[in-house]
Amino acid sequence: CVSKSGTDTRYSTRVFWTQLSSIIYDDFARPGKVLVGIKALATNQLSGGMPNITWLQTRNDVWVWNPQAGEYQKKPATNPAWAAYDIIHRCRQIKNVHTGSCEFVAQGAPTARLVYQDFANWAAFCDERSLTFNYIFTTASDLWNALQKPEGVGRGKVILRGTKYGCVCDAPGTPVQMFTVGNILTDKFQETFSGLKDRANAIEITFANKDKDYQKDVITAYADDYDGTEPNITQITLDGIVTAAQAYREGKYRLRLNRYLTRTVEHSADIDAIACQINDVVLLAHDVPQWGFSGRLLAATNTTLQLDREVTLYPGTSYAVAVQITNSAAVTADAVQRIVTVNVQGVAEEVTTDSLTLTQPLTTVPQQWDLYSFGETSKVVKPFRVLSISRDQDLRRKITCLEYIEEIYDEATDIPEIPYSQL
Repeated sequence: CVSKSGTDTRYSTRVFWTQLSSIIYDDFARPGKVLVGIKALATNQLSGGMPNITWLQTRNDVWVWNPQAGEYQKKPATNPAWAAYDIIHRCRQIKNVHTGSCEFVAQGAPTARLVYQDFANWAAFCDERSLTFNYIFTTASDLWNALQKPEGVGRGKVILRGTKYGCVCDAPGTPVQMFTVGNILTDKFQETFSGLKDRANAIEITFANKDKDYQKDVITAYADDYDGTEPNITQITLDGIVTAAQAYREGKYRLRLNRYLTRTVEHSADIDAIACQINDVVLLAHDVPQWGFSGRLLAATNTTLQLDREVTLYPGTSYAVAVQITNSAAVTADAVQRIVTVNVQGVAEEVTTDSLTLTQPLTTVPQQWDLYSFGETSKVVKPFRVLSISRDQDLRRKITCLEYIEEIYDEATDIPEIPYSQL
């Protein structure tokens, strides 16, 4: 409004704003984005459309906050663990045009809510097994669906630990706790088996093969026990794998899971008897499947153990006993309980007794009521991996476990050479 007809209440002036034009004299910046420039001659061959364009896009590193060092560090973006970390945290180093310095800007969860050591352990496992992840997210999705891509390639899983993001991976583990009839609630043990009929003995893996300009390719892996007859084939697609060698090893790994892991158990225990977490390896002894003869110790010395039940020893058979020793003087949580397995002295004739003599002395004497499991050597306890811990009742939890077998971690080395030539 540049002028008015008058200033008193007899006059009024209407102003209509019809248009605003402005010019920004500045270079546009798109931090954290990949720009693709196209220079093409506008000929009649375009016919008003957009041609198909392909390019190779590379991101070498992601930024990961290391709480031990107190700083951001570069980690390889091809590692599935660090890729999952970046999906959650989404940190970029962007130049501040006002100060001229580079600053870290995180658009995801704050660093305080990510368990760094979990991701570091998973990353070390991926490096050891040569598991890499190469994938570009081209569509919007929620966090948990996006994480399925690196999880499937890296044999891991992001989980919530309270309000923090942690992770686990399918790596060989060491038993952290023992469950026996001494701490499993009565009539709360259940064992189930998955059917062997119609199980796949071959798997077709679809992946983007970088040796064929990242075109979709298919490789078939056969189970170790495949007999050469008509195969029962299943198909999977693994986004993020770009080499035939990794795709083949992943197929053999999944076939080993399919072959060996057939037994699942569920049991309930009081919450004060649970010292394990998801993915931990635990030892299980129970009378129903006769995995050892277990219970709690009544008394112990460094060479003898008195059991709360009688067991029978036969001549010519070697026996052992596993004991979960409680250390009341421990200063760390990991040192409170320790599982040791020692051999038991043999007998010349059949003996039924509740007292066992050890072949070598224990460095720490077990306390009364410590857990034990007795049986033939190599048949004392059965290892399992914890799948879930859910609420059973107040102050009780139900633990679901899948059997743990070391053979599934033997990586395939007989990787076939693919004849790419059509000759």
